[in-house]
Amino acid sequence: MLLDELLNFLFAGQSHGLALQCAAWAADSPRFRVFAEAYHTKIRKKVRGLAGEPGLRDLQSELEIAYLLLKDRRFAVEYEKGGVGRQRSPDFYVTFRDNLGFNVEVKHVRRGDDEARSVQQEFGKLANTVCQKIGQLAPGMINLLVLSYERPWVAGFDGPAALADLRRLAERRDDEFFARRGLPDGREFLRQFQHLSAALFRLHQPGGGVQGLLWLNAGARQRVPSELRGALERALASPEG
Repeated sequence: MLLDELLNFLFAGQSHGLALQCAAWAADSPRFRVFAEAYHTKIRKKVRGLAGEPGLRDLQSELEIAYLLLKDRRFAVEYEKGGVGRQRSPDFYVTFRDNLGFNVEVKHVRRGDDEARSVQQEFGKLANTVCQKIGQLAPGMINLLVLSYERPWVAGFDGPAALADLRRLAERRDDEFFARRGLPDGREFLRQFQHLSAALFRLHQPGGGVQGLLWLNAGARQRVPSELRGALERALASPEG
């Protein structure tokens, strides 16, 4: 499939931001182009099911992770490979060096231009996201949660430190805090939280570029090996990523 044919299939001739970005990624990375061809039907279905520009930015954040991983030939990426039973599929199943598999779940954290911002509100937004996502993580697997922020955090907020604070709230049995976020109690949060191997924060900067921070969960059942950690930081958290 020629590049123009692929893009026309995916976006039906539309020239919005996601279409332009995918064109640039496919032109830059032959491996991403092969990925887009392999999953062209799935991507087109997602594009057609999106409502407006915010939804397109959500999908752009998701596909950006595939593009960045595929720039490193040690990574192979499969899109929504399939869950087990009622388990929802992760966004990506990734293989590192042909023998180490792990799941990647991507969340685009939106922020309205007129949305009030404070350290407490930033913490609440992160808590809501983590409580929603950890129930989707597969036991017995390395699971990476990528949190893509449209803009930097409010001054004084620290995402990795906030994850540690969440764990302490659960250990202190602040059950009401977790019940407001759809979990029975703090104990259930801790049970699910151990399935999260790492979280990678990607903060888009006002002048362009991305700040990346990788947090490793010391209480995870499945830890991230050091070589994989270095590869993820280079691919997703470096200034070039």
